[in-house]
Amino acid sequence: MFRAFQKPRIGIVLNGGGARGPFQIGVYIALKQHGYIDKIKAMTASSVGAFSATLFLLEDEKKMIDLWKLIDNKTVKANKDFSFIKKVSSALTKKAGYYSRDKLIDLMTDKLDLEKIYQTKLPIYFSLAKRVIEDEKNTSYQAEYIKVNNLKEDDILTLLMATSAIPMVFDPVPYKGNTYVDPMMADNEPIKPLLNYDLDYVFILPLNNSHLTKTYSPSLPFDIVDFTCPQMMELKLKNMIDFDPTNQDSYISLGYFTADTLLSLLESKGLLANRLNLKKRKELNIYSLSNLHISDIRFDIMNSEDILKLAQKQKRK
Repeated sequence: MFRAFQKPRIGIVLNGGGARGPFQIGVYIALKQHGYIDKIKAMTASSVGAFSATLFLLEDEKKMIDLWKLIDNKTVKANKDFSFIKKVSSALTKKAGYYSRDKLIDLMTDKLDLEKIYQTKLPIYFSLAKRVIEDEKNTSYQAEYIKVNNLKEDDILTLLMATSAIPMVFDPVPYKGNTYVDPMMADNEPIKPLLNYDLDYVFILPLNNSHLTKTYSPSLPFDIVDFTCPQMMELKLKNMIDFDPTNQDSYISLGYFTADTLLSLLESKGLLANRLNLKKRKELNIYSLSNLHISDIRFDIMNSEDILKLAQKQKRK
């Protein structure tokens, strides 16, 4: 069969962005509606994106949303059991975190099916920042990408904590002789591991403004579909650490409508249906709402149940 008539092979990059994580669930709902889930051949993730990657394996949007609804500020940012002054002093002098994540670990242990990562044949990589040099004045970090397939559940849970260990906010995480923190210190948009796979498109699901200054090598062997939502990027940065469950439906809505709009436009142009003929491709193509000149579109906010009903209705058409 000719390459041009084969289904495209897609890689997924799930960026970090804290409490905006439900946006990626909204994108997943649209990807499923448009029939792309079985075309995903590899996934990379950083910080909260690693949590999204774990949820994607449930293949059940309702369960994904229900799990997110269990996450709030008290779960993610539980106070440590010592005084305010001591917490601040510890964070500044020892690079320890201000908050405890014991409650979050308990929630993940109880509710997440980490066995699915062990069992899946879909390659999944977590991006982390490894501490490589530290003295009294300086600390440097190096990007590291760990393939989590076939790892034990305890290892996966440790890496989920490591990739989301925001410096000064949460404690660094030791793992196999190294110390890791959130990849905001190294690579929050881990495309590199996907270079090892035969892909036509890489779908990037960004959550914060750091993505807007990202540049890509023209020699990338795949095209990029960028699910940036301009409407979300206008929000204040502080909401990335505000895990208020009442905000989650708005992120899911923005993710769904961004992805549904972008995918529909690309499909109308005859893209995404077949494998790319890379020999004929003259340059790297990046597709986004901004590049298609519709970045000023404003999406309605709906509750998640209505989003699921809408996606199911659109899928039947």
